[in-house]
Order: sequence, then structure tokens, then C-alpha cells
Amino acid sequence: MRTESSRFHRVRAVADMLDVSPNTIYRAIEAGELDAVRIGKSLRISPESLRIYLNTRAESAYQVQAVGQVVVEPSAGDLPVAPVSGAVVSGVAR
Repeated sequence: MRTESSRFHRVRAVADMLDVSPNTIYRAIEAGELDAVRIGKSLRISPESLRIYLNTRAESAYQVQAVGQVVVEPSAGDLPVAPVSGAVVSGVAR
């Protein structure tokens, strides 16, 4: 028996839930920030993967507010970016 909480979500459904573009969700998947499974030709996201992703994002936002800065180790090819809202950013994670 399948319950509603065990349904896998389509990328568009997750984007609609979070009020973001589907491209934002695809970028999170490609960056390894959000786990997805390929079923046929489409990607599906489990409720558990979405919960972990949102918790990770919430922790990051909390650390920015609590500490007042974000320090991300740059990887090869990253360009420096200007600080945003007083945050110190040393690179962009890919």
C-alpha cells in the first residue's frame, strides 16, 4: 500500500512547492545538493531527499544570520564574488 508521504515528486512539483524555477531544482540536483532518481526519462525526488535538502538550506541560512558571514572554499575555476548583505564570501561552491 502506498501512502501520500512515500510519493516521489516531479521536478516541477518541487519547484512549485518552493516557489522557484525548475532550473533552480535541476541546478541543485546537478550540484549534488538534492538527491534525485531517474525513472525512465524523468527525474523524481523523494520526500526524504527534499526534507534533507531543505534542512541543509535552513542550517546554512541560520549560520549566515548567527555568524554574519559565509566562507566557502573556492574550487578550480570559481570567480570571486562581491559580498552580499555584509556576508564575506570567498568563492562560489559548485
